Amino acid sequence: MPITLNSETVQTLRTELTTLLRQYGQSKGITFNIGTIRYNPSGFRFKLEGNVPYSAAEAQDVERATFQRNCVRYGIPASIYGTRVYVGTTGVTAYKVVGLTPRGKVIIMNSLGKKFRTNFLSLSRSPVTRTLPTPSQPYDEDTQQ
Repeated sequence: MPITLNSETVQTLRTELTTLLRQYGQSKGITFNIGTIRYNPSGFRFKLEGNVPYSAAEAQDVERATFQRNCVRYGIPASIYGTRVYVGTTGVTAYKVVGLTPRGKVIIMNSLGKKFRTNFLSLSRSPVTRTLPTPSQPYDEDTQQ
């Protein structure tokens, strides 16, 4: 006997599918996620996503390999991945290089874990140091260029 698709039967179907996929996923090491189920009287559809969880070390290895593969396209040295860099003319805050966007922007992360994108040319390996005029050396715009 065919079932009638309505919100109640679709919810029951979702619950049963979730249970089956959870059991299967645990045996294979995969996490499944069922998206929104759309239905009409004659059928239904949904998006099913599966993820293989990485450990933190494996995820970092994948990111490093992706960075090294893509940096060649943009002339960025692969050796800067994971290094401490400083950005721009103010260059006093240290960042860590953690990735590369598809368009060649370098992804950097501050000490709080916030990520930013920047141009490779704005990075430096050492903090910017400025010598400020001392009272014995007055600043004169005519002599400074």
